[in-house]
This record gives sequence, structure tokens and C-alpha cells, in this order.
Amino acid sequence: MARKEREPAPAPARDLHIQQGSKCRLTHAVLIDGQLAFELGETVFIDSVEPNPARPEYKFVVTSKRLNFRQFQLREEDLEIFVPEQVPVSRARKAWWWVGEHKWLLIGSATAIIVVVLGISTYLNYHFKWDPRQGTTTADFTGIQGFTSGSAIATSGGTAGDSLYKFTGSGWKEITRLEKYRIIDFAGSDPDHVWIAASGGRIYYFDGKVLTMQFDTNQVVGADYWHDQLLSIYAADATHVWAVGAYLASPSTNWGLANMQKDASGIVYFYDGTSWKAQWFLNEPKSALETVAGADARHVWTGGASGIMYFFNGSAWSPQWESGMDISNLSASDPQSAWAAAKKTTTNTEVCSCSNGAWVLNGKAGNVAVFDISARDKDTLWVSGTESADYQKVDIKNQYTVLWTTDGSDWMPVQMPIGAQPTPGQVSGVKGGVWLLASGKAWFGSKKLF
Repeated sequence: MARKEREPAPAPARDLHIQQGSKCRLTHAVLIDGQLAFELGETVFIDSVEPNPARPEYKFVVTSKRLNFRQFQLREEDLEIFVPEQVPVSRARKAWWWVGEHKWLLIGSATAIIVVVLGISTYLNYHFKWDPRQGTTTADFTGIQGFTSGSAIATSGGTAGDSLYKFTGSGWKEITRLEKYRIIDFAGSDPDHVWIAASGGRIYYFDGKVLTMQFDTNQVVGADYWHDQLLSIYAADATHVWAVGAYLASPSTNWGLANMQKDASGIVYFYDGTSWKAQWFLNEPKSALETVAGADARHVWTGGASGIMYFFNGSAWSPQWESGMDISNLSASDPQSAWAAAKKTTTNTEVCSCSNGAWVLNGKAGNVAVFDISARDKDTLWVSGTESADYQKVDIKNQYTVLWTTDGSDWMPVQMPIGAQPTPGQVSGVKGGVWLLASGKAWFGSKKLF
């Protein structure tokens, strides 16, 4: 007697309503400004449902892998619920028989594919994971310096004064506060040895317990109302600290930015572990120094509005390169490597790099106006910045971005933290990842394979 095949059970009804998390397929190709964002038949996941106020039919937020993981709003007619093909029972049984007969071949092939995928993922640092590091503090941070993945210091501003915070793995703790003056910049050789360049031309020092004023530029110029403007500070160790800024040509000069660029000369102060002294002075207008960075006590760079890069070799300062751009960001990771970026309010900021004393203009930082840079090592530069917002692109969440590069020309975007607001912040690269401020909140990002 012939055996009768059992009829397969009917498939359960499917929910064909598009919602957050739904897997969908594109019903047609989608072009954004002439560029292919999605192709016909491509599968995507719905990140969220947020109707566009001007055009409510554009409400399904999806991510384009082709356009640097930017998010766009699509209509319902652009999408259809992905429904996999139902395989008949008899075909499934034949397929399982074939799998059983060729299982070792399949296992070997799968292993080879996994090895290749893991190798590519490792090489490209493709997948990035962000961990929120704000803890229970409600402070809006304005600056951050990371030492390791579990150690950092940060600053915040408020009506009661600017504060210095310390992160030790369990959360942030306010460790000191300036009640009268504003924090312009800060640098630590470690979390318990921190120097602060403050408004009024003052430098404060935190020794892990007590905050003290260590230096006042009024002591140099000899008038209470006349002081230097300190703009940046770098600490190589406890006995090698530099602060740079602007020296007024006249005490009557207004301290507005325009006047500082026009009238001020650059000045460098140095701390040797005992006292602060003026180490170098640029006796010419428009030479204010806006940024300083170094790799150690014998490899320090500074620059500013004049566009000239200056280098300290452990004995003296000297011009090293004329960049032709307003240098506002510097970062160094080792004695042979440094990076610099121009001050820009528009996109395509110039980025240059130094290798063994030779500077080159690498090009533009993608389509980004650079806000901050941080060299993680000699091969990697982190960049935070903003992209031009164009409402016609229906681009709702891509005004802020983080990029990284290994050569200054090939820029790779890192997907932003979920929940981070599109406001630029500082980056601080450390071994194994990068600290990030987004809308005043702290995050730590690291590469993950899965």
C-alpha cells in the first residue's frame, strides 16, 4: 500500500503593516541628488517611523549603505514587506538529503567564508559600537580628554562656574570648580595632574586633591587690566607643559576675536616643574597661536592664524611649514607623526599631516567642516564635524558625523551612537577606541566584529 504524504500545515498569517523594525524590499530604485541610494529589490530595515512635517507621506526612516550610512525618509509606495518564498515540504526534504550528503563540503565552505568575513571586518574596522558613558551626571560637557577606555577627564560650564570632572569606570565625579573664570582649554599628563588655561590669562593646576592658581600673565605684563589671552595648553609630563595664545600689542586693544586676529602676536609659555616663563614670542601682527600639541617633551607643534606651523625640538622653536590655512586643530601621536586641520565654517576642511618633519596637505575631510581632531596612533586620525544640511535631501539626522582616516585622503564614516543628537563635540582617541562628546554627553566607541 502506497504511503500518503502528509499535507503541510497552512502558513500563519503575516502582518503586512510596515512599522519600526520591519524588513522591507524596495519597489524601485531611489536616486538622491543623482546618486543611487537604494536599488530595486534591495532589502532594508525600518529604523523608525517619523513623518516629515512638510511631506507626511515621507515617514519611514531607512539607512543607505551606498551614501555613507546616511538616513532618509521614504514613502509607503517605495517599500513592500519582505516575504520569503515558501518552500514545499517535498523540496525541503530533498534539500535536507542533499545537505546530508554534502555536509563536510558545506562546513568547509562556511568556515572559509567566516574566516574571510572576519578578516575583512578586522581590516576595515567596519562595525563600531558606542557605549554611553554619561552615568548619572546631568552635566553638559564642553571638553574631554581620554587616557584609556575607562579613564578620562572632562569640563562643563554653568552659571555657578566651570567644572572639571573625572571618569574612573563607575561614573563621573566633579573634582573641582572655577567660580570666577572660564575654562578655555585643559590638558592632563594623567587624571590627577591637570593644567587649566582660563580666561583672564590665568593657569590653574589640579594635583588630584586641590586646585590652585599656578600662573597669572598679569605678573608678566605688569597691569591688572592687561593680560595675555591663553587659547591652548599641552602637558607632556609634570615638568614639561606649554600654553600658547595671543599677546596684545597695546593694552587698549579690545579683546574681540577680530581685533585679536588683527593686532595680537603669538606667545608661548613653558612650565618646567617649578615655575612658568615666557619661552617664545612672535613679534609680528596676526600671529596669535591658537593650538598646541605634542608627542613628548622634544616634539611639540603649534600654529594659528598666520598658517605657519612651528616646531619645538627640545631646545628651541622654529618655523617648520607654511600651510596657507588658519590652523585651529593639532594632534600628535608619536615623535614622527602629527596632524592639523584648518578653521572652517564651511564643508571640505583642509587636513594636513606631518611625517618625520615633512608636512603635506592631504586634502579635504570628506564633505565635513571639522570641529575637532585626535590622533589615536601614527596611522589613525579621528575627526568630528558637521555636514551641510539640505532639506531637499530629506536628510533628518546627518548634520553631525564622526570620521576616521589612515592616510588623510580616504575618509570612512562611523555610524553615530543611537540617541546622540546632531551637535558637534570633541573626540579623544585612545588605545582601543575613541571618546566622543555629542550634545554635551559622553560616549566611548570601539570596533566590534559583531
